[in-house]
Amino acid sequence: MKNTKDINRKSRLGLVVSDVQDKTIVVDVARNVRHPIYHKVLKRTKKYQVHDPENRATIGDIVRIEESIPISKNKRWKLAEVVTDRDVVGIAATEIDATLVSEIEQSTKQNPEDKEENNETVEIDNTLEEGVNDTPDDDLEEEKD
Repeated sequence: MKNTKDINRKSRLGLVVSDVQDKTIVVDVARNVRHPIYHKVLKRTKKYQVHDPENRATIGDIVRIEESIPISKNKRWKLAEVVTDRDVVGIAATEIDATLVSEIEQSTKQNPEDKEENNETVEIDNTLEEGVNDTPDDDLEEEKD
């Protein structure tokens, strides 16, 4: 029987698009194909279910996968290496929430003078709206009389 080092296995480079499952990642592998008639280069993609026993890869990583014996119904590939790590989520959700809360608190906290100014602008807007309700037809009738 041959050693595992002597076996030539197919390998592909791809992008991890899902790591939700335990010990399984979904890798999107893209390849370029020339159209037989029009000779335009087309991008074709295929998704592979890949065995990742240590859960090393995360979404956004570029990984190299190798062909292997069937592991499950859909898994025929295993993770060889993580080529490039990518931080998709660079900011923690708690930091975002804390900054949003502080911004909301600052915007809701207004000086009493600012509130009075806001009330005055509302009163001015109401008087303008009352003036807008006059129709031009009413003005024409008054001029004719």
